[in-house]
Amino acid sequence: MQLITMHLYSPEIATRYVRALRGEVAPEWSWWDDELKDLVRQPLSELSANRVSSGLALAMADELPIFHYEGLGLTPWEAMIDRGLGMLMRPPARVFVDNDVHPLFVHSMPIRLDLQGGIMAGAWIPPHLIAKFDELIDIRLELWAKRIHESEADPYPLLATMRMVADAAKSAGLGIIEAINVIQPGTAVIETPNRKKMDQQLRARIDAALEDEKTGLFNKLFRKGS
Repeated sequence: MQLITMHLYSPEIATRYVRALRGEVAPEWSWWDDELKDLVRQPLSELSANRVSSGLALAMADELPIFHYEGLGLTPWEAMIDRGLGMLMRPPARVFVDNDVHPLFVHSMPIRLDLQGGIMAGAWIPPHLIAKFDELIDIRLELWAKRIHESEADPYPLLATMRMVADAAKSAGLGIIEAINVIQPGTAVIETPNRKKMDQQLRARIDAALEDEKTGLFNKLFRKGS
């Protein structure tokens, strides 16, 4: 089972992590492996790139909230719910290039999560695009609810968690980054509220979207039968 998590993304933490990789500052994380510094002295293989990107996610996880719900993540959302989300997503290599790492050193870093396995960070949404992400959730909520329901998943916890991630990022002035298998099972994550405890306005909008879908399906069947 793959454990996909979503983390708030801080440019300041990212800079500290890249500087530690370069040996410019002492690493401050208990999980740190000095071999990471050796990896970035030459162009990275895909395996090495995933090790380096997973450290980026761990650095965020050490200081910022972690969100998880089965099926939640930027990569699976783009692939299965709404390709339009990809307009806001940036590849993890961009974090390192923005911190003056030459693109050739990180060109092998995958642009999205490998959902078949591995340990890595995936796509991220920078802080300046969180307002657009927030707007996208609001505009496409009903569409997303229907698509999630059609995929035989539960839209209530998925949309509630995505809403929580966006709200937390917007409130803190931070971005969002996804990762896979970077934290141990049992690590504390922000709890997804059950249907009764979730935001009532959000719940009502999902209820209405699913009711519309049910009514539409009934009408189609009824017309076909007549």
